[in-house]
Amino acid sequence: MAGVGAAIQVLLNMDSRVDDAEEKQIEHKAVREWLQQLQDDVFYAEDLMDEICTDALRHRLDAERQTKKSPVVESKGLRLW
Repeated sequence: MAGVGAAIQVLLNMDSRVDDAEEKQIEHKAVREWLQQLQDDVFYAEDLMDEICTDALRHRLDAERQTKKSPVVESKGLRLW
């Protein structure tokens, strides 16, 4: 999870750069294009995070269903399915 935390920190640090770029985009086509690409990348990242969260939830629910379906018998510290 350290990678996710680092990615979030990078995004937070970019905030001031984006504010500056938004002001400059009016006069500079390259800045405007950079902002558009950044917006596209952020939308892609949001979609990817949604997919990851959905998959994680699906796996958790599947595991919970399996746990409820499979009776577990404990005997002398051993788990038998």
